[in-house]
Amino acid sequence: MTQEVDNNPQDDENKIPVNIITGFLGSGKTTLLNHWVNSPELKDTLVLINEFGDVGLDHELVESVDSSVVLLQSGCICCSLQGALVDSLATNLIKAQRGEIPQFKRVIIETTGLADPSGVISTLCGDDFLLDHYYHDGTITVLDGMYVREQLKNQYEAVKQIALADLIIVSKTDKMQEDKILTVVDQLKEKNEHALIITTAINLLDSNKLLETLEKSVSLRQELYEQMMEEH
Repeated sequence: MTQEVDNNPQDDENKIPVNIITGFLGSGKTTLLNHWVNSPELKDTLVLINEFGDVGLDHELVESVDSSVVLLQSGCICCSLQGALVDSLATNLIKAQRGEIPQFKRVIIETTGLADPSGVISTLCGDDFLLDHYYHDGTITVLDGMYVREQLKNQYEAVKQIALADLIIVSKTDKMQEDKILTVVDQLKEKNEHALIITTAINLLDSNKLLETLEKSVSLRQELYEQMMEEH
């Protein structure tokens, strides 16, 4: 039986959290995404990507719902971003309410390597429909520790990805000396003093703890913002 589509604003506790994962090609962004969608804690997740082949998720696409949506063996829903972000989020919410795809409790948006995440964040925080049903639950930026310094010098997008991050994961630190890691962390703090920085190998990260860490960082940023607004 087809469910009625609920377009009414949701209470804050019923809104769906949305996480953004950003980072340059080769940074480990896909490794993190694979790690997350294979975690039991995130089985009820909608993953929005640009193209299925671009991300290369390393598990079987077990069922094709239509040309842009597949159900993964882990229980996640993987959707190729066709058209505007607002349309994709609205369409998949309606599909879930109608029972055409499983209900999802979280959304992960994977951006292209050179993307400035500010556009995605602005969309999430500026569209009335999305504000009624979703909320931005933090941005994760994944960086290749061996090339951070070079990217900061040559790529403006890298600076934006760091500045807008709530959580920064520095990958490939197993190939770096301790003093080099500390130098990178200091550089990142100069660009974003409020983001939490993790240098643990991605495959060793606990998904629940990662989400808890991200939520703490988002809460801290919100508190600082509210303090700033009160002062002015």
